[in-house]
Amino acid sequence: MYPISEGRITFSSGTTNTPKKIWHPKDKLNLTSEVYKRTHNLDASSRILNFMPRYHIGGLALELAGQYVGASVTNIEFNAYNFLDQLDDYSHTMLPDSSISALRKTKKFNDYNFKDKFLHCGTEPHKKENILSLVERGGTAFCNWGMTEIGPICIHTTFKPYDTERVEKYFKPGFLLGDNFEIEWKTDSDELVVRSEMSIYKDWFYTGDIVKFVDGALYYVKRR
Repeated sequence: MYPISEGRITFSSGTTNTPKKIWHPKDKLNLTSEVYKRTHNLDASSRILNFMPRYHIGGLALELAGQYVGASVTNIEFNAYNFLDQLDDYSHTMLPDSSISALRKTKKFNDYNFKDKFLHCGTEPHKKENILSLVERGGTAFCNWGMTEIGPICIHTTFKPYDTERVEKYFKPGFLLGDNFEIEWKTDSDELVVRSEMSIYKDWFYTGDIVKFVDGALYYVKRR
């Protein structure tokens, strides 16, 4: 292991207001790296292709997690028309929903085989058809909900290659957050309230997200 020796600054997404500068102490980043290692099956043989900016907690955390386990990490700028050629030599990447939509418009996507690719789908609400398009082509799709302040991986579900039936089932009730929890959570008047050792806050945090719990999984309904 190669523990992270210093804290880093990221910016919140600005979904509800102006993006905020947020300091992440090194102990929080090391905890985050442990979560990435476990949930993504990362080790020194992993090869990570990352195009998310490092001022974004998702991009920073993926890169640091790779360094933490001694994996190879390559940072690029995203271009839908050559991304799949670049991905051939890598095992892990992060794909926001908008990036999947862009890839699906390229000629190469239809015949691309995502075998042995671990695809972290987060940072944006993910559409069922986009997740299906990865899984039915042999990819492992890791659907995740996180927050800059709480941790980049908080609630998640992993869809294994070709398990399209499970994707259909899980997306039927609505926008899926996940059924595996790296945080403590509860609801207050249906608002998701969370607490985490990765969080920059010591107490419970009100997310502003109205959610519902269906058959063991949590789903987003709307903003408060």
